[in-house]
Amino acid sequence: EVGSGQKTFILSKVSFMPQEPRRAANITFTLRPTIVFYQGDRIVMHLYGFLGALRLVPLMGPGASLFKDGAAEWHPAHSALILEVAKNQIISNSNNLVVGIGVGSNFRLPGKLSKNDGILRIEGRGALITKEPIRKCPSIGGAKYVIDSRIVFEPYQPEVAESLARITFTLVLNTDVLPNSTIHITMGGILRQPPSCIGKGESHCANRTSEVLLSGKNAPLFVGGSGYWSQSDVTLTVKVVNSVQISSGELVRFFLERDQFFALPYAAYQNDPSFRLAIPEAGVPEQAFNYSTKVNQEPKTFQVSQIEYGGLVAYPNSVVEFQLTFWPTVTLPEGSIVRVTLPGFTSPLSAIPLAIKEKTDLSENYPAEVIKTAAWNQIAFTMDMVVPAKYIISRFKKSFVRILERDGFRLPQTPLLPNDPKLTIACIKNQLIFEEQIKSSPRVVDRTFLTSVLEYHPPQRESIFQLIMVLEPTVDIKLENEITIKLPGFRNKLSKRNVHLMGKGRSYFKDSLAAWDETASELKLTVKQDQTIKAFSTVRLRIEESQGFILPETLDANDSRILISSKNNIEPPEPFKVSPMVGNGPYSGHMICMYQYERGVRTPEPICTNAVGCNPPITDPCSREELQRCGCNPRLDQVFSFTVQGFNLQENDNLTFVPQSELCSAGRGATGVLSSFSTPTSKTVSQDRQRIQYHNIQATGTGYFRMCVMHQGKLFDVGRVVVRPSCRTPMVLSGGACVEYCPKNKIPIAGDCRLDALAMQHADNQALMIPVRMSVPSVAGLSLPDLATTDAERRYFIYRFTYELSRLLDCDAKRIVIASLSNGSVIVNTVFKAVEVAKGKDGEPRDDFQSSERTPRGLVSLFQALQRDQSSLMYNSPFFKHIDRDFVPVALPVRLCSDDTFRVFCPYSQSIQAVGTTSVIFVCLMLLFQCWCVCQCCVCWHIDRERGKAFSEEELARVRDNPQKVEPQLQIEYASSWLEGRFVGENWESARGKETLAIQG
Repeated sequence: EVGSGQKTFILSKVSFMPQEPRRAANITFTLRPTIVFYQGDRIVMHLYGFLGALRLVPLMGPGASLFKDGAAEWHPAHSALILEVAKNQIISNSNNLVVGIGVGSNFRLPGKLSKNDGILRIEGRGALITKEPIRKCPSIGGAKYVIDSRIVFEPYQPEVAESLARITFTLVLNTDVLPNSTIHITMGGILRQPPSCIGKGESHCANRTSEVLLSGKNAPLFVGGSGYWSQSDVTLTVKVVNSVQISSGELVRFFLERDQFFALPYAAYQNDPSFRLAIPEAGVPEQAFNYSTKVNQEPKTFQVSQIEYGGLVAYPNSVVEFQLTFWPTVTLPEGSIVRVTLPGFTSPLSAIPLAIKEKTDLSENYPAEVIKTAAWNQIAFTMDMVVPAKYIISRFKKSFVRILERDGFRLPQTPLLPNDPKLTIACIKNQLIFEEQIKSSPRVVDRTFLTSVLEYHPPQRESIFQLIMVLEPTVDIKLENEITIKLPGFRNKLSKRNVHLMGKGRSYFKDSLAAWDETASELKLTVKQDQTIKAFSTVRLRIEESQGFILPETLDANDSRILISSKNNIEPPEPFKVSPMVGNGPYSGHMICMYQYERGVRTPEPICTNAVGCNPPITDPCSREELQRCGCNPRLDQVFSFTVQGFNLQENDNLTFVPQSELCSAGRGATGVLSSFSTPTSKTVSQDRQRIQYHNIQATGTGYFRMCVMHQGKLFDVGRVVVRPSCRTPMVLSGGACVEYCPKNKIPIAGDCRLDALAMQHADNQALMIPVRMSVPSVAGLSLPDLATTDAERRYFIYRFTYELSRLLDCDAKRIVIASLSNGSVIVNTVFKAVEVAKGKDGEPRDDFQSSERTPRGLVSLFQALQRDQSSLMYNSPFFKHIDRDFVPVALPVRLCSDDTFRVFCPYSQSIQAVGTTSVIFVCLMLLFQCWCVCQCCVCWHIDRERGKAFSEEELARVRDNPQKVEPQLQIEYASSWLEGRFVGENWESARGKETLAIQG
């Protein structure tokens, strides 16, 4: 042996341009032999299917000059292209040889070629290299395949399992098969049982592998009318004779007779992929037979497949001993590969050592005795066990494989379910068994609570509720493994330290009690001395409302702050896997300022947290003074998107508006948007879902509105919106212009003059008094009401109050009268007088008199409107900014009394009626009342007097003689009298005066 000992072409490649069938093309050959070719040596390429019109085909490319005359000889009869090395030239074995045929030579491609088609071959002559396939070539045209391929079994004894059988093969191809081509037929699971192997069962027998005789009309197509059977490869190879070609579409049928001793497997699928066919030298790749006979009604499967992890509880990401038990329904002969797929398992070894049981069992098979290692593919998570030569895995016994912990797998980090469908087993070679789920595998879970569920009834924020817990640990919990449940934000209204447990699981815990630590927000449960909560057992507990637990304001669904742990057992604390959401929805208390026709709002933060304890509370978010007073951001010179704050807000939350006088209701605020507001062009929800922005909302009307948000089918009242006209404070909008005062029939509402219904009422002459509470400092230790009426401070206060108020109300100061001052800060009892009507020359009021002044009721209405609006002219006044805005009593009608003082009732002055006249009226009324009573008594006395018809003596005689001869009505009366004890003939009325009882008849 010299060199590598192999004479071959280590590189043989052909390429075409264009790659179109039956067309001339540029053909390029790239070659590199392992030996040197000298002058006169030849390279012969067998290009079956190619067509050439020239005897000498010109060559091109860098290697063309190395060949005789720069051309190749084409022999169409043998489809051979011969390249002879030119004189004084060599072909080196160290460089690639590139030579080609141009498209101008009209050298045409075949109708079809498969990729790396074995029908194209190359050999060396002179420098001898035996014929071999060209290693690389592209595909051309349609695919090469077997049109029809059938394998049929005819058992000799159908009633006997694994009987000898005749095996018939039928083939039809769509391509030609050249002489000397080899057909490879793989029959997985087939076992040859020659007489010399009888009695050895399925164990190894050398005589199983040998030549076998073919039968049938097409058997002479193959060399010697025979084939070669390799039991280790379960492959039958037959070689076409050198003088015959199998043409495309030709039917080929032959069979193996029963005397060749081929035994069927115990079971086979219909069209079993274990039976395969390949003709590499014709470019036909390996493929399953189109049809194969089903063997046995029992399925081909693993009747037992089980995984165990050393018999212990397994936890994720831990190294364990791996045990596999499997039992196929068919025998797996040598060459079979059992593949186990274990997703998520890891091992640093690519060849994992196998072991047997410490105590073997004769009823089990131990492949590890001969299969020393299993091939592990970490990328595909597959473990392959190859059945070696001279060995089988019997179908009569279970097979047990063990991988010790030191060589074992690390389990996945994620849990595995009991009988997890991701764990599979299959036989992928020889006797194929489809991939199937491993039938039995234990649960793999972490040291955790497999189930941890909390339920709140009802799940309402800041409310007392019933707590339900469902727990399922993956490990045993004993006395020393105290369970701690962290409940942040939960409170106990009853300040209980020991909480009574209810439910089926309470018997596990000491005294059926749980310890509550309000400071740490922890609920602790201690298992009884004689009790153990077993792994994977379910514990159900209930804490009733009577124990006084209160939910926090907000909780997420499956809130990660609610934790559970078991001391020295399940640690660190882990979140409850299921817990409901609490406080889901928008917050209340939004206060937003908007300006008419402006897209957006002027309020940067819709909820001012500093204003929670502010007294009096903010009522006008458009007032800078109000915002500063309560510690809120007073900037109102920037436009922001309409923002709603809440908890777990959603993109489909809809914002609507209703007048402040109405409530959010399904009929009014649930759908649509009030006409005063435009719909938002878009919405943006923050990542933490605590803010949602509605972009480009515009208010076309002014006033006070209520905000309503529809969230997950529920309607929430979230706050107020004040929409003001774009007038500088304290101006008001009237008729499209910004003015200081509204007309007399209108009042300012949110800075817009609106028609005043009270001012339109017909009560022009009725004076009204309204108390006004002011915050005024005391003078010399005395409050203003306690000062004398002649005191200068008091008189100045009344004077200023009168004229400041007349300026605010745009009325005559003479119509304002201070009736009195009262304590309670300072309560100013203010009277608004009616307008004095001008009189004519006759001293009577003029009928055509008109006044630009408001009525007293209109002044009261205007005053209260200014009092409600913190952006009004009233709060711009240095005097009236100290008014108590929350003190709004009802105006009282008053009259001017004789002492020139306004009162609700004037004092009695004895001038209403004379004493004698009133006495006579009193006596007469008493006599009339007594007469009326007498009349009523007489009516009552006679109301039940009987007025029935009297009966004559003749009628009474007829009744006594024969009652059946009188009228039916009289018969009824007669019978009733007897039943009531009133007998006919008793003259009670006449006998009463005689004091005797008279009965006639």
